[in-house]
Amino acid sequence: MLEGYLTAKAREVLPTEYSRKDLVFNIQRLAVLTTTLGQSPPDPELIYEAMKDRVHQPYRTKLCCMAERQLEDVTSK
Repeated sequence: MLEGYLTAKAREVLPTEYSRKDLVFNIQRLAVLTTTLGQSPPDPELIYEAMKDRVHQPYRTKLCCMAERQLEDVTSK
């Protein structure tokens, strides 16, 4: 029961519409991620770039008290 509640809350914080710019940003990152994960060895810098997100992380990180700090730790240089 709690799991369904948490899922509903996580969906509730998302906007109903996104800008084309943000969606293109995420699709580009997906292309980079799939390409770099196919390399041997994968390039950590490309993985770092590919993990940036504008569709759900800016909204959902507020639901988890440590998420914002953890994301900053791994995505800030």
